[in-house]
Amino acid sequence: MKLFISHSSHEPENRALLQSVCDGFKANGYTVLVDEAAGGIPIGERWYKCIHSWLYECDAAIILFSNAATESDFVRHEVAVLSSRSIVQPDFRIFPVLIGDVRPEALSQGALGTARISDIQAATTDDPGEIVAKVAEQLGPAGTDQPQTPSARLAAQVRNVLKRNIVDESAYEGAWDDLGVADEHVWSPTGTVDFAATLTRVLLSDRELALERLATVLRALRISLDAETAEKLLTEFKCLWVDPRAANQIRAQCNETMRALAVSGEYVKDFTADCLVKRAWFPKGDKRFVEVSSADPDAIRQELASSGAVRRTPPSRRDRPGRAPRRPPRANADQLVVLAPGDLFADAQALRELRTSEPEALWLLDTGPEPPRAMPGGPRLIDPEVDADQEHYQYECYGDVRWIIDEDLRATG
Repeated sequence: MKLFISHSSHEPENRALLQSVCDGFKANGYTVLVDEAAGGIPIGERWYKCIHSWLYECDAAIILFSNAATESDFVRHEVAVLSSRSIVQPDFRIFPVLIGDVRPEALSQGALGTARISDIQAATTDDPGEIVAKVAEQLGPAGTDQPQTPSARLAAQVRNVLKRNIVDESAYEGAWDDLGVADEHVWSPTGTVDFAATLTRVLLSDRELALERLATVLRALRISLDAETAEKLLTEFKCLWVDPRAANQIRAQCNETMRALAVSGEYVKDFTADCLVKRAWFPKGDKRFVEVSSADPDAIRQELASSGAVRRTPPSRRDRPGRAPRRPPRANADQLVVLAPGDLFADAQALRELRTSEPEALWLLDTGPEPPRAMPGGPRLIDPEVDADQEHYQYECYGDVRWIIDEDLRATG
């Protein structure tokens, strides 16, 4: 069983605690994924990529909340990813531990509050033995079977596609050469299965390069995929570049009174909004995603009704006229997300009316390439904002993969 430990251990006492916790879990047969202490990131590895992989490979996670950790941008990022996994993968366990004089209230503020990590019962202790004992009691023996992680599930899917379609090992070697990653990865497979596994590992090793590498491999291998498999594969890769913090904010916003976020970018309508939503409910989630073209509340309601995405339920006794509607349920896999024009960003009255009439919807507002100025009491801008250069690059890579798959599908159709 793989345990990821998130921490910020600059102080000697926290570093000593981390080392003791790692030693305790290893002594009990667990595999510990941590950037410091014995057995951390191997020399020469890119630490950021390694940590990102661990966040999706681990079977459970422990967060050591020291004062430094509550203020650490790296810890906040890790919490966002882990919280995201716990929502779409209910069996995934997170164990917050408050150390030193950190109080529970610290987990309800800022980015940690957005991630709703305070919803999870935390332990308060500086005793490494107690931390190990309490977590091990919840997880069971290290050899206990765990649900498949998102990383393992996606890797298995990609590996099976490659293995099923390619039997010529020389074709794999050609794809490897085209990827140009010999300085980062070792090519040492011993058979067809290993060829597919090695290539898959490289495809998924960098989320920002995943689409580009997928295009390279598909082009080199000339894989002929059935339509269902091709679309599913592209859908999985399409959203990997999205910053998990932004995806986490989208999901968290579903539980707020102001159920709206502004998204700026050049390709929000055609590409980016769909990526954000898919990443927010990655790796699964039959969310309802609807695009409306009008900024008028009446016209929007008509578009939603025509789409069939809105599920009307009889009003509750609590929803009598003059009373505030009930708080919508927590965000889930069936969440309704509506992409609307950015004109609504500055129209507080229209947004208020829509939130009342469509209480289950989360509104994403396409504000165009330039992010608007925040309005007091209005929707927040998604944070972090979409990087314009990254968005353009990913959109072009997506177009390349889309063209390759469509050409192969037409050729085999």
